[in-house]
Amino acid sequence: GLDYYFNPHIFYQPRFTNCIARVSFDLRIEPGAIFWHEWRDDVIPYNTGPSMGVDASGELTASEQKLLTLPHSQWVHFVITCGLGKKLTHKYTLEITLPGEKARRFDNLPCSQKFERFDYAGFISTAKDKEVFYIDNLKIEKVGK
Repeated sequence: GLDYYFNPHIFYQPRFTNCIARVSFDLRIEPGAIFWHEWRDDVIPYNTGPSMGVDASGELTASEQKLLTLPHSQWVHFVITCGLGKKLTHKYTLEITLPGEKARRFDNLPCSQKFERFDYAGFISTAKDKEVFYIDNLKIEKVGK
């Protein structure tokens, strides 16, 4: 019932360029929740880097590709890695670890051909009703020059 579909949301401004960047976090999504995570630059209009979302049924999509279904009410670990500036490939890697399983790795997921710097890391709820997801163990870091 909020005025904008992207509320509530929280974002960080890493302002990374010319490096390999990584965002890792644990996500616990409850039934009915809709989650979106996206990297952007600060150009107007902005360019999108790595992006992924989970719909109300738990279906995970990254860069418009359906990857797998997440279990509700359980912690799932995510690691997203992307080169920026001189390390740019316009592709990123997503690793997902489901409870009790080995990590699944998805390489060469595409992002905007114009995305070059990491200025915004958004965590967004797009559900229209009162739904819940949790984020823990969040790290936003440079992992290589």
